[in-house]
Amino acid sequence: MTQKPNILVLFSDQQRADTLPSYGNSFVSAPYLDRMAAQGTQFNQCRTVFPVCTPARASMWTGKFPHTHGIEKNVYGIPDLLADRGLTDQTVFSLLQSGGYQLGYWGKWHLGEANPGPFDEWHAFNSWGGHWKDHRQHFQGGTYIPDRDTDDMITWIRERDTDRPFCSVISWYPPHDPFSCPLDTMDQYRRMGVPVPGYYGSVSALDRCVGRIMAALEETGQAENTVVFYYSDHGETFRARDGVTSKFVCTEDSVHVPFLMQGPGIPEDLKIDALIGLQDLMPTMLDIAGVEAPADLQGRSLMPLIRGEADDWRDVSYIENETHNIMRDSNAEPRARRRQRAVFDGRFKLIVEKGEVVLFDLETDPEERFNVAGKHPAEVTRLAGRLRDEAKRLEDPLGVSLAEEALPVVAA
Repeated sequence: MTQKPNILVLFSDQQRADTLPSYGNSFVSAPYLDRMAAQGTQFNQCRTVFPVCTPARASMWTGKFPHTHGIEKNVYGIPDLLADRGLTDQTVFSLLQSGGYQLGYWGKWHLGEANPGPFDEWHAFNSWGGHWKDHRQHFQGGTYIPDRDTDDMITWIRERDTDRPFCSVISWYPPHDPFSCPLDTMDQYRRMGVPVPGYYGSVSALDRCVGRIMAALEETGQAENTVVFYYSDHGETFRARDGVTSKFVCTEDSVHVPFLMQGPGIPEDLKIDALIGLQDLMPTMLDIAGVEAPADLQGRSLMPLIRGEADDWRDVSYIENETHNIMRDSNAEPRARRRQRAVFDGRFKLIVEKGEVVLFDLETDPEERFNVAGKHPAEVTRLAGRLRDEAKRLEDPLGVSLAEEALPVVAA
């Protein structure tokens, strides 16, 4: 087997960080992800760059923020969005291919339908379509698509040419709505009286898939040479924020996601509180693979953090957001498009849009229910300054504009 490490990326869609026991959940059963957290490294403070699928995914694979790569909305009916935007050669996959890696992808892609070029194995779909093959659910004898994709990836892991390193990705659509999963994982939450049992049942169903994949790595002798990631692209609000959307907001339920790593060079039972984001995934993968990263990436490799060598790490998370005028499944009156920027420093979060400034103190209000901008003008000024600095560094004109508007709003 090659000495170059394999890279296995496992991620879910719309999974909040607080769904996992290692992040403090007291009722969800996820023993394999619990084991991964214990045998690897957990990043406690990971936030998405943009709380909706397509922009976040484009950032994962390019190492850049949505305002930079230009993808700021979900897409449907497009064969290859990366090619349309001239991004194909800038992705982590193209660079890993040039570094000699086999590439495989299973599950939700949400950047079009077509293979964007570098994948040796391509078994992806864009979005929608539910979680069951041919729309036949568990009680109808149906096949759960995450189980099918997990089966197919495991077959590939067992049969592939081990003379070359691999980078393989499986993107599970759950726990994204519709909240449907195998009955045995859903029923345990029904018996608990947990709201939305299908959401949490989906988490347990995916955990089972993780366990099967880890077992396949062990059985084939590839575990010791494979770095495994587990994370999600964004969270889920259960429409508690505006009654319309289940994301598209900068609150923790929508932006705070799990992020785990395990494998060679990854310490066991390490918990890291540094502020990281999905823009850091691509440079981390390249660092692990020994492939030179482009100079213009806006994310950073997490490996120096893991080694304790990142003294100059960022002190705020930078988040972008844009809502639609109206979601098609809502009966609400159309409302103006909302364009936001946010910064979070580990305690305070500032969210700004045109004419509105919101400050949350997560130490005293972790549910983010009370806007305390009026009580803490100094914190607003400080964070608006940090927002402006980050926006300038990232060359985000909207972020600069909104930060500068926030200062006179507060002063008034």
